[in-house]
Amino acid sequence: MTADELVRVAEEKGWTDGAQLAAYPPPVAWRVLTGDVSEQRWRVSHRADPAAARLADRHYNRQKVGAPQFAPTGSCAVFLTDCGRAFWITSAPLAEWVKHAWAGAWICSAFRSEGAGVASQLIRQAVAATRAHYGEPPILGMVTFINREKVKPTMMRGNAVWGWTYRKAGFVDAGQTKGGLLALQLFPADMPGPLAAKPRTMHGAPLFDYGGRSDHIVCGGAVMTEFTLVFRDQDGAVEEFGRYPAKYHGAESFIQDICVLHSAMTPDRAERLIEANRRTLDAIVEWAKGKTGGEVRWLERRIAGLLSS
Repeated sequence: MTADELVRVAEEKGWTDGAQLAAYPPPVAWRVLTGDVSEQRWRVSHRADPAAARLADRHYNRQKVGAPQFAPTGSCAVFLTDCGRAFWITSAPLAEWVKHAWAGAWICSAFRSEGAGVASQLIRQAVAATRAHYGEPPILGMVTFINREKVKPTMMRGNAVWGWTYRKAGFVDAGQTKGGLLALQLFPADMPGPLAAKPRTMHGAPLFDYGGRSDHIVCGGAVMTEFTLVFRDQDGAVEEFGRYPAKYHGAESFIQDICVLHSAMTPDRAERLIEANRRTLDAIVEWAKGKTGGEVRWLERRIAGLLSS
């Protein structure tokens, strides 16, 4: 806006205070991306992808630098850009296990770009990939949390603005957590339509054999739609830890999480954990028979280790 245009606005509004003129237009008056995305830069990744782990090690919320896994426990979708310079995690925790005020919403647990492209566009594309992965969004949409002590703000007309790229992608202020983290929220109506992330590739050739991995897993002749990770105590009470789509990526997350729980339990509780989930473990083993690829063999080895421990 030119100086003449500002003078005209001041005259129209009857402003005499210089502070009113200096604050016009308001600092949030940036261009917000809307509508569907026409390009998809994200590719399918997983919670132990070494390429994404290297980026996660440089993210401020990394819990343990150098650890092979970098995603929160529970169902999640992990994406890596085609150039390998950005990663994204969408978590979908069960509402009853969430302590903040946005229980049930998808969570952007991490996003880091090291020169991968326009960040706001990558955010919109990641949301589109998330919708293709999980389906219809929850009523509360998606939220992300920003630690203002760890992130530098963007200065807009002399005002410090945190989460500027998220705001350009359609996120709006939603308050803050009890711990003081800034919460930004993207409502379903403002999300782009679904556009699936691409398979991991190298120069257009598949890195892994994905034959049959998009199929739902079958158990006893019946098609499974969902895995549920549960624990049953001595009194028969059932505690649920997570739900996962009954496809390869869901089986991968299921096995990762049950291994974490198993390693943290006493021997008798670990045994009850395995028994409570044996039907799902047997179904994954049966499905993996005849499939090819190192990742399917990884699933079989991890399950064999659980059942023999």
